[in-house]
Amino acid sequence: MSWEVRSMKSKTSLFSPGLSRNIISRFWPLWIVYLGVLLVQLPFTVSGYLAQGVSALYTMDRILQLSVNVAGYAMAASLLSVMAVFSYLYSKRSCSLINSLPVRRETAFVTACLTGLLPLLLAELLTWLIALGVFAGSEIVRPEYLNSWLLIALLSTLASYGFALFCAMLTGHILVLPALFLVLNTAVYVLEALVQTLLNTLVYGYEGGTSISRLSPLPYAGKALRVISYPASGSLEPEYILLGMDSLAVYAVVGVLFIAPALLLYRRRKMECVGDVVAIKSLEPVFKYCASIYAALGFGALLAGTMDNALGSGPLESAVLALLLVLGAALGYYAAEMLLQKSLRVFRSRMRGLLIVWAVLLLGVAVIEFDLTGYERRVPETDDIESVVIINDGRVTEDAESIKLTRKIHQTAIDNEEHNRQAESTSIIYIRYELKDGSSLGRSYWVDGSLEWIENGNSEFALCRELYMLPQNKELMMKAGEIKAENVIFCDIEQLLPKSDEFSLNYEQLRLSPQQAEELYTQCILPDTRDSMLGTRWFYMDEEAYETRSDTSLYIHVESGEGPEYGPYVFSVDITLDAERTLAWLEENLDIEVKPYLEVRPEALEGTMYY
Repeated sequence: MSWEVRSMKSKTSLFSPGLSRNIISRFWPLWIVYLGVLLVQLPFTVSGYLAQGVSALYTMDRILQLSVNVAGYAMAASLLSVMAVFSYLYSKRSCSLINSLPVRRETAFVTACLTGLLPLLLAELLTWLIALGVFAGSEIVRPEYLNSWLLIALLSTLASYGFALFCAMLTGHILVLPALFLVLNTAVYVLEALVQTLLNTLVYGYEGGTSISRLSPLPYAGKALRVISYPASGSLEPEYILLGMDSLAVYAVVGVLFIAPALLLYRRRKMECVGDVVAIKSLEPVFKYCASIYAALGFGALLAGTMDNALGSGPLESAVLALLLVLGAALGYYAAEMLLQKSLRVFRSRMRGLLIVWAVLLLGVAVIEFDLTGYERRVPETDDIESVVIINDGRVTEDAESIKLTRKIHQTAIDNEEHNRQAESTSIIYIRYELKDGSSLGRSYWVDGSLEWIENGNSEFALCRELYMLPQNKELMMKAGEIKAENVIFCDIEQLLPKSDEFSLNYEQLRLSPQQAEELYTQCILPDTRDSMLGTRWFYMDEEAYETRSDTSLYIHVESGEGPEYGPYVFSVDITLDAERTLAWLEENLDIEVKPYLEVRPEALEGTMYY
């Protein structure tokens, strides 16, 4: 008898049906509960709105709000699903059992990953299909709003699941996983906020830099994903629009990409790290440094406001802040050491890492205190300036006189630093230059806004009023783009009423047609801007400013033309007593009698009002 020996190649599969069935048999209630939550969240809730007989407009708004809210449900479900399907990583017995199975690590990872993800996506698809069936033929519930709900649910799941999977590979303790997920989701946002708080306290004129908060998905997506109402032209009925889908799509792509490094970490993960806060030994120093820096910044930022009020400014303020940073860094460093070593006896361990953190923090405080970068003293040369933004207005001008005045205001703010830091009544001014090299330079200063200081003659506010009073700037600020009848959403004329008590009406209102708004603006407002005090922005209101102001104001709501996310803009102007064309038009067309402002509101001079 002869034996025929055949060579057969063994097949390697990345998915184990048996392992998947075992996971499903253990954790199927989790996904059933998620499906139930989604059914209550969308079809049941919307059915309730319809049963109550609410308007179609309100129902559409609520469906879009439900679409925003489902992102939170998807994130929580994704985290719980990852914790469930990879729970064996956090138990020595389960970890040993999975390693004894005849499956490769890649197979175990992919099987658990897909088994945890697909039921989530299936629950969302089923909910969407049920909603489509329930509301089929409804004139109120539009399919496109239900489609938006589904898309947000799917994108949120992909974004959250991939990142939760990555976090699961970093720790050996199941209770640390949700904390790590939340911390890493908000880490950049929190870091930026802490640094901004400290810089605002220490750096005079600090305006802020380029935000990197989009690197923190949870807070950034929470702000970007929103519903806005946008009135259609010629109608007061708003349209509801969902924003932020593009940002969520980016996070979903990044979430999927995180699966690859999660697999690499899983392949090299030592299974005996069960119970460890940090499962990857090489990342333990990173954990200690991050904990130390965050604790230092948090400790300093928490007390910065109180310290600023108590100690004023200068070297003493910086010295106290440096001490707070040192104490915070030590607290964070040793707290992290305790978690890593699972012991309170860590104070005899080497301090080399802590000394490095101290050196970096103290060096940063020294650079700021002595202004070694020249940030606080820098005023760009006139020849280097392309244009300036009119202070606290936003319009840009290349006018040489405006550039000269802006530089003077900037230098005055620098010279008044000590006074402004100690002033009790302050208001903010924003300064921004666009430079010829393509860069920009911005500063913001809290300056003394009291009338007493303004009357002393060395006030930034007095110079700002001078800037606003330049005829070319006055005319620039009154040019509000294309105010045409077809672009006007609505226009109101408001007249103040005498104030009899705190519950009395502030004004009476009269609505103009879009055609009247265009006529009033083009034939009266613009010519009167050149020939009268109309359009003057006083920057702060005093007796001189009230001399020509009347009790009547105009508000024109105009489509911006930049997309619904920016909303309409409002052109507003206070009618002055010398605006002959405007006054004549109001009397002839609307029978409005304009009165001096102080005649209606004599109490206005009791305080100072800023623009």
